[in-house]
Amino acid sequence: MWSSNFDNGNYDGWTVLIGNFSARDHTLRNTGGGGLIVHPSTVATGTWSFDVLGVNDTDIGIMSTYPIPLSGMICLDWGQYHSRGNEIELNAGSGGWTELGMWTFGLMTGWQHVDITRSSDGRTCVYQNGSLIIDTYCTSITESQYFWVCFSLTSDFKIQNVEGAIDNIVVSDTVDIQPPELPFYRQPWFMPTVGAVVVVAAAAFIIVAYLMRKKPHP
Repeated sequence: MWSSNFDNGNYDGWTVLIGNFSARDHTLRNTGGGGLIVHPSTVATGTWSFDVLGVNDTDIGIMSTYPIPLSGMICLDWGQYHSRGNEIELNAGSGGWTELGMWTFGLMTGWQHVDITRSSDGRTCVYQNGSLIIDTYCTSITESQYFWVCFSLTSDFKIQNVEGAIDNIVVSDTVDIQPPELPFYRQPWFMPTVGAVVVVAAAAFIIVAYLMRKKPHP
């Protein structure tokens, strides 16, 4: 659907909302210690791929219906957080994030390759350097207007003194990496079936108890 590799040395098509950015070295690089930049994107089912240099806290909003995150946004967000104990999280929310999945990666330096897929039923998978690290469902976010990148901003938009970069962004509307088969207990039919069985069993127990009470004693 769209891609950016910044090989032309600029970031045409992007809008800087906070901070300063440069593409002179053929990557989209935050300069001056933190910032926020957005790109139009309507993909809600498909694959998002990018290379990211997350020096400190880095957030990538792959689906968003509001261009400014952290305050009233509606988005599905990948985040790499060194300052919170070396974590990668997948978050979704409207006016406040809910953690959908988390992976602790230990010491990780340099460029990382990330692939995120989301199928029509909301199954969302995050791959870090080719390894599946988060496999969950997101059904609360169903549409998108923006793809955004946020480097090292606090919740009140204060810029921290670090830099980060992103490159080789490719966004498609097809699931280009097929996730593994779900175990039976994670299949969409499993919980409804369990619920139905519980309801039937409870009803049967009530009926039997009622009949036992109605049965005349000798």
